[in-house]
Amino acid sequence: MQLKGLTRIVQSFKPAECELIREYYLRKNNGSATKRLQLFDLLNNRFAKSSDQVSKLLYNRKPDSGFSQLKKRLKEDLLDFLVFFSSNKGDKPNGSNAELECRKLFVQAQTLVHKGIADEAISVLKRVQKLAKENDLPEMKAKALEVLQNISDQSFADLKSSAAQVESEFETHLVLVKARNLYKRLKADEGKPVWEEKDLELLSELQNLALHQATPRLQYWYHLIKMVYNKSQGQLARAYHSGLILNQAIQDNLMGYHKNQQLDFFLEISDLLYATGKYRKAELYTRKAEMLCGNACPDLLRVLRLRFMVHFGQKQFKVCDQLLSSAMLHPALKQEGSEKQVWQFFEACTHFEEGNYPVPQALLQQCIGLHRDKTGLFLETR
Repeated sequence: MQLKGLTRIVQSFKPAECELIREYYLRKNNGSATKRLQLFDLLNNRFAKSSDQVSKLLYNRKPDSGFSQLKKRLKEDLLDFLVFFSSNKGDKPNGSNAELECRKLFVQAQTLVHKGIADEAISVLKRVQKLAKENDLPEMKAKALEVLQNISDQSFADLKSSAAQVESEFETHLVLVKARNLYKRLKADEGKPVWEEKDLELLSELQNLALHQATPRLQYWYHLIKMVYNKSQGQLARAYHSGLILNQAIQDNLMGYHKNQQLDFFLEISDLLYATGKYRKAELYTRKAEMLCGNACPDLLRVLRLRFMVHFGQKQFKVCDQLLSSAMLHPALKQEGSEKQVWQFFEACTHFEEGNYPVPQALLQQCIGLHRDKTGLFLETR
């Protein structure tokens, strides 16, 4: 186990939570500081520089299996504390942490059932159902209903009805998982995505579900994937129509869509608007995407790429230079690959506009791996 990962977990706790953890260890061991607490203190106070150093301090020897076991036991404790501290009883869970709260309550209910206190578990499971319904979590609704079904006294008719509901919720959850995986694949494809027959069947299934269950997640995945599909087929007006519907849904219910979902949508619609030459509108959405994407965001280069393209389309070359400088600092561009070639091409474009022709000629030689049918880039300055 890496000491760095354990350090990150320790430093995720608030100061008050760290004090409670220390108090727990001290009370458990009659006020004595065990090796587990000593390791926690070293990590919490940022004194731990390496495994060799920490093992020397704790055991006066090099790291061995005993030190590995100590790190493992501390990590298990800390993960339990993370769950314990994850829910603030005074706050109502929002869309971003409702699933975590549901899962925590569900584990509580299962524990009560295992301890033979099923009547108390029922009230907890009903809280799970209510929270899952409010936050569009079909998997948790189904799981809670399934356990309720097992521990409640029901007539055969009621059992049959609730069984069908459990199956329906799980089927909806499975469709959502498939939709998310399909979009990840489409996003990873360079250039025009390949649509398989099963992808079109999934899109049709999403459409049917979205018509009968107007939940935020179903609406999101249906309109997002439909927008990507229509764009790939050259049906840009239809793609934009899906984008407008989804944009309105997000504006009406911001809490129903988490940050990553909003980011993906803003990037997709700005890319669509760029393809139709609507650079000013595309710029608006790239700005929104940038506001959601910090320096550690995995989509940062994608955001900068789209911003460069829309500003270049508007002949705002000073902004392009600034974006180029920001992108070149990204760690991903320190190694050879298609992404680096994209930015070499962009750099060639800016130098060409400045009339500095020898430089773009040399840069274009470095990005000959780019092809129009692969990346969708156009040699606009030719």
